[in-house]
Amino acid sequence: MSTDKITFLLNWQPAPYHIPIFLAQTKGYFKEQGLDIAVLEPTNPSDVTELIGSGKVDMGLKAMIHTLAAKARGFPVTSVASLLDEPFTGVLYLANSGITEDFQSLKGKRIGYVGEFGKIQIDELTKHYGMTPDDYTAVRCGMNVAKYIIEGKIDAGVGIECMQQVELRNT
Repeated sequence: MSTDKITFLLNWQPAPYHIPIFLAQTKGYFKEQGLDIAVLEPTNPSDVTELIGSGKVDMGLKAMIHTLAAKARGFPVTSVASLLDEPFTGVLYLANSGITEDFQSLKGKRIGYVGEFGKIQIDELTKHYGMTPDDYTAVRCGMNVAKYIIEGKIDAGVGIECMQQVELRNT
């Protein structure tokens, strides 16, 4: 049986939700199917959709919204599987920041987001709670939400709860 070489780009640095990919690679499940998978970590997670869509890598991992956006841009992408039933992101903030579970407490605050869809998420969430983009300052901070909160560059941010929330608790 011949082996197909495939580049597979993660959506971020290796994280707990990537375990199925690394487990399959470690246990030899890809090789059993004739696949030689090179798992790659992106330099900039915001570039993953474009790298996949432009054919610079063979496959990758990204949220469904990015697949839909890539299709809308004319990229020939196809979604073949899902690792998670729902997103594991949430609004992160320090307990002593004055921000509460009441979304209105974000008024006048600097809210961080990862990429273009993070900005859309913030705008849609705040709109749902009766706010407008004039009620807060959106700050693009990439995957550095916890770092930006700790450094005081943002007051809150849309981040990965299972990892960045832990970073904040340890400060």
